[in-house]
Amino acid sequence: MLIDGREYKSVWFEDGKLYLIDQRRLPFRFEVFVAETVDDVVFSIKDMVVRGAPAIGAAAAYGVALAKDGEEKEAIERLRATRPTAHDL
Repeated sequence: MLIDGREYKSVWFEDGKLYLIDQRRLPFRFEVFVAETVDDVVFSIKDMVVRGAPAIGAAAAYGVALAKDGEEKEAIERLRATRPTAHDL
């Protein structure tokens, strides 16, 4: 997606943070949601900040990357529970 001359992906990870184009705001506004914790990613999936199976799957994978060492399994279960019918999770 090209916005003000800059190319954006719908989901990207940079400098230890997950960035998501906030799908709730489109098409009237362009906002980027920044997730710094597993809680933020859980919220982004539940509240439909991120939409579409591939994007949700990517966001969840990055959510696991944001988990603290030793808490990855808990993060996986929390993220999987956000959309029980989503096969990408």
